[in-house]
Amino acid sequence: MALPLSASPALRFDFWHLILDGREPGRLVATGFVFFLPFFFGALVLVLVLDRRAASAGHVYAANLAGSAGGGLLGLLLLERIGAVTALPVLAVLAAGAGCLLASSLHLRIGCLVTALALPAMLFFSPPSWSSTYKDRHRLLLLPDSEVIFALPSMHGKLEGIRSPAIRFAPATSLRFTGEAPAMDLALVDGDAAGPLPHGPSDALHAILDHAPSSLPYDLGPRHEVLLLGGPVFAEALYAAHRGASGITLVLPHPRLARVGAERITPLPNAAALDVIVADPATVAARTKSLYDLIVLPEPAGFGADAGTGALGESPLFTVEILAATIDRLRPGGLLLATSPIDHPTRLPLRLVSTLQAALEASGRSPAAEHFALLRTWSHLVVLVRADPWPEDEWHRLAERARHLNFDLIATESTVPPVPTQRYHADEDDSFTELLQSLLDPASLQRLLAAYPFQLAPPTRDRPYFHQSLRWTRLREIIDAFGWRDLVFSETGSIAGLLTAVATVAAAFVLILLPLLRLGFRGRERLPTVGFFLGIGLGYLFLQMVLIHRMTIYWGHPVPAAAGVITALLLAMGFGSLIAGATVDPDRLLRRITLAIPVLLLAVLLFLPPLLSATLGWSAPWRWLLGLSLLIILGLPLGMPFVLGLRRLRALGEQRLLPWAWGIDGAASVAGAALASVVAAQAGFTVATTVALSGYLLAWLSIPRR
Repeated sequence: MALPLSASPALRFDFWHLILDGREPGRLVATGFVFFLPFFFGALVLVLVLDRRAASAGHVYAANLAGSAGGGLLGLLLLERIGAVTALPVLAVLAAGAGCLLASSLHLRIGCLVTALALPAMLFFSPPSWSSTYKDRHRLLLLPDSEVIFALPSMHGKLEGIRSPAIRFAPATSLRFTGEAPAMDLALVDGDAAGPLPHGPSDALHAILDHAPSSLPYDLGPRHEVLLLGGPVFAEALYAAHRGASGITLVLPHPRLARVGAERITPLPNAAALDVIVADPATVAARTKSLYDLIVLPEPAGFGADAGTGALGESPLFTVEILAATIDRLRPGGLLLATSPIDHPTRLPLRLVSTLQAALEASGRSPAAEHFALLRTWSHLVVLVRADPWPEDEWHRLAERARHLNFDLIATESTVPPVPTQRYHADEDDSFTELLQSLLDPASLQRLLAAYPFQLAPPTRDRPYFHQSLRWTRLREIIDAFGWRDLVFSETGSIAGLLTAVATVAAAFVLILLPLLRLGFRGRERLPTVGFFLGIGLGYLFLQMVLIHRMTIYWGHPVPAAAGVITALLLAMGFGSLIAGATVDPDRLLRRITLAIPVLLLAVLLFLPPLLSATLGWSAPWRWLLGLSLLIILGLPLGMPFVLGLRRLRALGEQRLLPWAWGIDGAASVAGAALASVVAAQAGFTVATTVALSGYLLAWLSIPRR
């Protein structure tokens, strides 16, 4: 019942309102308490089972891990088939069934069975359809005659289609366009806009894109092979075919969106061939060996991504390494097209240029400014990157086309050949143009990166957080310049991540110390128990996050990657716990395995990234086989320390500390999940791996030497 209660008007919490509505902090606490209860009772059952069967700790822990792995896979299957709201009663029935197995009397078993049979009634108390007022879905359904035309569950995010005559498609369109923007259905994934859904080719679609940045590459020359890496790919595919492309490859990470969209636009005009790839665009960019005349990047999301929790989400496509590989897939004379909304305070377009510049240099194209063309519309920065330096005749054609569309072509001292900067879209000052020119000037680049209050340094594979731009060392300066409320709305993700980490660490600290009021603070095993179980809890969660990051590009999508990593590790750890429960010399194995794990993690830090890069070109089955094999080898020893630590406490006669030890491990895991996100975003995954290694070292050092 937690989900219906949390969606009720009395408890409905929206993080965006936290600084605007004095009632929101209370709703946050109430919502947290509602979701705390089921997890509290679930953990209580586990601890009681462990306390009753302490001699079989290895079997209990193995069963718990196996159930977690199976439950995770079942949850993904249910999300794919029936959706989150309907899946909850199914999972609740499983939990009630487990309770029936533990019931000690006939009356309890009957009551438990009745409860399990009654749980499907929760379907009639599903929470009302509700989304944040800052979600695209909420605003779209306020439009005249708007309706949801389809809703499809998916583990990749609930897919919906919204239709309204007021929904118009006009991507960064020139103000010289005098026609009517075409009405178009819009796809949403989890309430956020995922791109238009055109019904085949139309003159209105072609006309609007003739006045958009999408037209520029085709105006400069033929584009036979086109790669669309996400974004409004279906409209762009129709337009590419209209402009003469013979082969079009579009990449989307959402399978059902790819299917729905492809059905609407096929067959393409002029008999153009369409290849739809369902994968993370970064994986395709890193793996493909094909060459293209045009590659179109998705637009880095504006308000929702850098201001929402998307600031803590990885953007592997917008990293130096992946963009360098993408530029290498251009044929001579080929173009890469990227657009970015001009946000305030300005971050996204500046960081896009900074990243593309570093990618050009990483691909051996220096000076990078000779490959750039920057144009400004009324709302967007348009970046054209040429595989080789711009020839003079093509540059002048671009300048003429920009003049026709009233786009400002931004010139720099390095522009070859030099042209005056046009002035169709001016600010109160020239700061935006000057910042762009400084980015492309090697003499001023490093000074700008150091002096700008927000992070403009190019993201890398080790720290792929394109939308994470808040520099904590400049926080006071940013607040003075923009105000606290503007900062919260523009950098909510970073602030929410830090607050979550602080809150979970504080809660873990209190919950670890609280049981000592009953157990007593004195005793030689208190401090070693805290150090050992805190270390393995933090170490595992940090390592798990690092491995999901590494396998996302390797396996092609974050959802299967997360499922594969967690399932393989949990199952392997279950076998490890069985071995730990059966060993005849647990103290000896405890010291050896807890020291061996940091050594193994050091090998992961040094050798896993190059190994995955070297085998990225393998076919999917072989990549999955190699990845799962590595995870199983790593997971087997990870499952041993917990059980061996419990066996050690029991052998010392510290039976009362067993539930506390389990609680320390659980509290460390929760805090570790929040901390790992912050550490990875601020310092990178190499540092996160080092923290995981340090956690297991702490566990080893906490084992008393006798």
